[in-house]
Amino acid sequence: MFDEKLNNLGNLVDFLEKHPEVSLKDYPTTELRRIHTEFKKLLDSIKESEDKIYDEKKKRDSKGDLISELIVRIHNLVIANFGRDSAEVNAVGLVAKSDRKKPTRDPEKVKARKEKKAKEKEAIKKAKEEANKDW
Repeated sequence: MFDEKLNNLGNLVDFLEKHPEVSLKDYPTTELRRIHTEFKKLLDSIKESEDKIYDEKKKRDSKGDLISELIVRIHNLVIANFGRDSAEVNAVGLVAKSDRKKPTRDPEKVKARKEKKAKEKEAIKKAKEEANKDW
């Protein structure tokens, strides 16, 4: 978007320099050329900064991948040496097997689900019977 504006302004300044009879009263052609040059320098500086940031992010991502791999390897090493249900597993930030919460089922929800399913089956059965009566 800004590159397009820069090119557009550059073309317009070139046109105005070739046709001095056309000009803006409050911005002489020399001032427009200066604005164009400053804007170009600013865009170049931003592009250079973005390139540097991109390179730094690539380095960060590469190191982050290495760190993730090392963490997994260390966790696996601790589990292999001390067992899945040891205090050492907790010490490295993992949850010991015996500390894992067992899933529980709410009996009320199970009952409600069964009743809903039974009602749906009954409604389907009645609809089929009604359809057979018409034949």
